[in-house]
Order: sequence, then C-alpha cells, then structure tokens
Amino acid sequence: MSNIPLQLWIEWRLTCALALCSEGTQVELRAFVNRRFAGYVHAVDISAGLPAAHDDEMPDAWALFEGKMLSDRRRDGRVYKIWLFDRLANRTASDIDTIESGVSMRLRDWAKQWWTKMRRPLLRTRSLDEDPSLQTAESLLRDVVTPRDEAVLNECKRAAEVLASELFRLLSNRERLTAAASLSGLKLSNPAVEKASGCKRTMLYEAFETFSDKFRAHLTAEYPDESPRTLALLKELYAHTLGDLVLEWCGSEKSCEAFFNIIRKEIDHGKIANI
Repeated sequence: MSNIPLQLWIEWRLTCALALCSEGTQVELRAFVNRRFAGYVHAVDISAGLPAAHDDEMPDAWALFEGKMLSDRRRDGRVYKIWLFDRLANRTASDIDTIESGVSMRLRDWAKQWWTKMRRPLLRTRSLDEDPSLQTAESLLRDVVTPRDEAVLNECKRAAEVLASELFRLLSNRERLTAAASLSGLKLSNPAVEKASGCKRTMLYEAFETFSDKFRAHLTAEYPDESPRTLALLKELYAHTLGDLVLEWCGSEKSCEAFFNIIRKEIDHGKIANI
C-alpha cells in the first residue's frame, strides 16, 4: 500500500505539470511512477529470460507517464489524465486506491510498449523457432498478470470496486434484481424472482439482457486496452463485487424479502456459491 497522500495527486492535477508542483510532490510522485514502471519492465525481463534492466537503461518513467496521460486518448475521447480523476466521482474504494489503481494499469501498458521497442531487440540473436519460450511483450506481461501476483491482484480489486460501484448506480431496481439472481446462480424462472420483481417473466428477461449489456459495456469502456488475461481477472472481480452490492441491496428491500431468503437458503445448503 502506498503512503502517498491523495493531495499530492490533486496538486499535480491542478498545476497541470509536475514541474510546477512543490518539491515534495515532485519527489514523491516521480518515485512512485518510476518504481511501478521499473517493476513491470523487470517482470517482463525475467519472463523473457533477460537480466533485469539497470537503472541507467530505464527511461524517465515520469516524463513518459505524464506525456502519455496528456496525449493518449480513450475511445470516448478523454485524455487519460481526465479519465483518471473522473474515476473519483463514483467509487467504493478509497480515493487514493482509486487513483493509484488507475495509474498502475496505465503504467503496465506503457511499460509493455517501451519494453517491446527498447528491450525486445536484445533477443534478436535468439531464434524464436529454437526457443519456444520467447513470446511477445504482450503475452509475457499477461503471464505476469495472474491472481498469484499480489500487487496486480490488489490493483484489479480496487478497479473492480470502482466499476461495480459505478454500475450499481446505473442499474434500475429490476436490473439489480436480475443481477442478484444471475450472479448468485438463481434462475430467473424461480417464482420468488418474479414475485420480488412484480413483473412478468418476459420483462425480467429483458431487464437481464439490459443488465448484461451494461455490465460488458462498462468494463470495456473503462479498460479498452487491457490484455485478455487482465480483462478476465477484472471481469471476475467486478462480477463478485457487484454481486455483493446487489445482494446487500436485496437484503434491505422489503419487496425482495422472499427472494433474498431463498438466496440465503440456497447458499447455506451449498447449492449456489456465496457471492
């Protein structure tokens, strides 16, 4: 966990450039970004069978990060610096966790790009045909991104909390109900689901389709450039966290009492997983 106060990131946001920030802020933020960037590069080096890059071989990670945060754009047109602080509007994680998880995810992608350009040529004397363990930077970095990597897992957990909190606010009550049912393994055809929703089953199915579309669209909109493996991990954590939110909501809704009791009973009997 980082000890960097949130106000240092806010100072950078308001001053537009790190060079205009106070000396303490410059030292702290630069060190954080350099450390994370180097960690991702070293992880790919190890996976590729290269010695870890020396400090004098590494780029100015902050300059690279700040430049790309202001120039690279997401599919919705926002530059990544705007996106980073917009994430604070809806979240369940702490503000500093929300910021640092976003920073870390961008750094991982940009470390992959830098490695491909600057480090991969060091492998040119080794034949891919002779050494099948050599892969692209993307696949090497995907291999690093696994649930066993505690740092990345924690970043994904924080990102999932933000995603779930944002989507929960966007769902109608009927969509929340179908989300609670589906994420806990309960069929929409169960009479308790129909009773709790107060609508016909066909309308429930429509609500479920809407929920499913929103779930997928929200994930891909927020993380359009993530690797398949990272997206798969994010999706799993995102679904789990959203399941907790909608189940908690069902437990507080009088109209969902019978539905909620069935879910708890099924969980207690081990018939469905405890989300």
